[in-house]
Amino acid sequence: MAIGNTSYGSTESEVRSFYVDNGISFTQRVYNFSIDRNYDQRATINVKNTDNISHELLLTVNSSSPDLIVGFVGNGSQDNRITLAPSETKDVTLAIHAQDAMQENYYLLLNLTADENLKDHAIADINVRQMNIDLRLEELSTDPLTLTKTFELQTMAILLQILIFMRTRELKIK
Repeated sequence: MAIGNTSYGSTESEVRSFYVDNGISFTQRVYNFSIDRNYDQRATINVKNTDNISHELLLTVNSSSPDLIVGFVGNGSQDNRITLAPSETKDVTLAIHAQDAMQENYYLLLNLTADENLKDHAIADINVRQMNIDLRLEELSTDPLTLTKTFELQTMAILLQILIFMRTRELKIK
């Protein structure tokens, strides 16, 4: 709102506003994902073109953790840049290989770049569910004539906060 004062009086204008946008953006500032400590975990991220012209997009990830392998695959990746029409939103896929993950939490910087050097950034907060495995091998018997041994293998696995008890069949080892 603007107010103008003169010797003849004063006047007020209506409230005016305007919106400055980047043109391309992630639809969230922070993405939270919980994944297993395993190969090829997939996460969906949304990107949007808020401009009135189309833009070609490239998505990349900054990660300083050698035990977590990450990158965009399919649409928006280095091999398959995508074009977003005005006001269009698309899903892109982040592939995460966490088989060697040593930490429970990782924070990754996601980068979005358009053809005219328009940029946007977001954070991927990755929680890796750690699996605890407890194996117990117990010798049940030995045949003195054949020297065949009978063992029982018990697996106590805690995964996703659920205690799973599995009992295997007897293993015969010669």
